[in-house]
Amino acid sequence: HTAIADFAVNSGAEIRYETPAVQLVQDESGAVTGVIVKDADGMYTQLDAGRGVILATGGYAGNIERMKKYLRPREYATIAAVQMANFGVTGDGHEMGLAVGAAEDDAPHSILLNNYALADSHEMGIPTLMIPWVRVNYEGARFVNEEVPVSMMGAAVANQPHGRCWTVFDANYGEALSHFTGALISNNPGITEGAKAIIDGMIEAGAIISADTVEELAEKIGVRAETLAATFERTSQDFHDGEDTLFGHTCFYALDTPPFYAIHEGPTMLSTCSGLTTDEWARVLTYDHDVIPGLYAIGECAGGLWNGGIYTHHVYGGDWGASVAFAMLCVQDIVEGQ
Repeated sequence: HTAIADFAVNSGAEIRYETPAVQLVQDESGAVTGVIVKDADGMYTQLDAGRGVILATGGYAGNIERMKKYLRPREYATIAAVQMANFGVTGDGHEMGLAVGAAEDDAPHSILLNNYALADSHEMGIPTLMIPWVRVNYEGARFVNEEVPVSMMGAAVANQPHGRCWTVFDANYGEALSHFTGALISNNPGITEGAKAIIDGMIEAGAIISADTVEELAEKIGVRAETLAATFERTSQDFHDGEDTLFGHTCFYALDTPPFYAIHEGPTMLSTCSGLTTDEWARVLTYDHDVIPGLYAIGECAGGLWNGGIYTHHVYGGDWGASVAFAMLCVQDIVEGQ
């Protein structure tokens, strides 16, 4: 994933690692003219910017206090794990922008939740839980077509009681994986093979809840036994009849061969999606909607797209698309505006 960085360096750019920006520099008119950075030795340096400063510092999924302040309390409470790339993503760009008068999206802020978190150990469960296994909530009932994209699945899980669900399968989970070859994400044989290897190891280590009867499984995971039994029976019958009569799941399996297994699953926080107010050229605005000259924000540092704290889970990759589009637009404005 270094192609863009390599291209930039080959074109004359300089990348300074372990050198975070800590403060924006303004001239007497309020225009942003540079940035102060801090190197690994604790030394501060002012870097002057002749054409502008672009804040591309990401969101703030690595900043617990900021998340508590800006996120919807229920959504924050349902987060079972944070995507690994967010370590160190603490909202520095947001704070630097606010310090020079930038406006920011009103709370509650939006977040992108995927599923696939191992809820009790607070770990991402890739690739195991990216497979469209049957999911049940604390009522013991299915609640979603498990083939939906992971962002939609994450939202569905977050809206269940306790913001958690149980991924369930039976002794034939290896055979079940063979039915997922056409499902979104799990159509990669490497993912399904990796999932089986991980499940094999978890079972051997006793890290997956198992039971010899559906009633015993229901008791162990704390769901309604009657509902769970009905769910297993209907799912098995639908599989043998060749049609999921509940959600139209095309890649499903029977749940009729003990032992039965369950994995406690919760949402994985992929990123925060709210930030500084920008215009159509990604120029940062004040609360009076005046442009702060020389300052741009893109990616998860920029706001305005998901107002009201609701990310569009029904448009897969919406955050990525906006990041790429506004990166292009702000650079175009910088180049053509000189």
